[in-house]
Amino acid sequence: LSLHDALPILDAQFEFNAVRPFTYTHESDINYSNYNQPLAHPLGANFYEVILNLHYQPVPKFSVNARYIAAVLGGDTLLNGTLTNYGGDILRSSGGGTTVTQELNNKLAQGARGNLNYFQLLVSYQAWHNIYFDMDILYRSRSTLKSLNNPLQSESSFIFNVGLRMNVPYRANAF
Repeated sequence: LSLHDALPILDAQFEFNAVRPFTYTHESDINYSNYNQPLAHPLGANFYEVILNLHYQPVPKFSVNARYIAAVLGGDTLLNGTLTNYGGDILRSSGGGTTVTQELNNKLAQGARGNLNYFQLLVSYQAWHNIYFDMDILYRSRSTLKSLNNPLQSESSFIFNVGLRMNVPYRANAF
């Protein structure tokens, strides 16, 4: 859902994505990846996410972009020395000796429940034609239930960038 000119100086975009478990896996070693990276979506399979983008431009040479992503992931667990397969890792086959935890009645984000939060704020000023000064703040946190013995693993990143960009568009790497 996009709202261009939600206000005269504000654009908004709302997006919802979901990928069912075992979507990009196969009974053989065939998978939908390149260099061990998923082709369809960076999170692979077995997740749902909500994305909110806001673009605010009060004057022609100054803009502020904000992006927020919240995702719920389902991952594999290690229980009593046995690795379960809930369909989130597209590099693991769903057959050929791999134990699939659940053949039928699969649900979104099944398995080890994890949360991902991502926030990015980009402030850009165009000083001259195709010359921009950028300030970028990025925060990412991920928490995952790994096993009964290690109930919660969490990690977070905070990145602050200041830069000069000439003759190239800004490349957002949402991960």
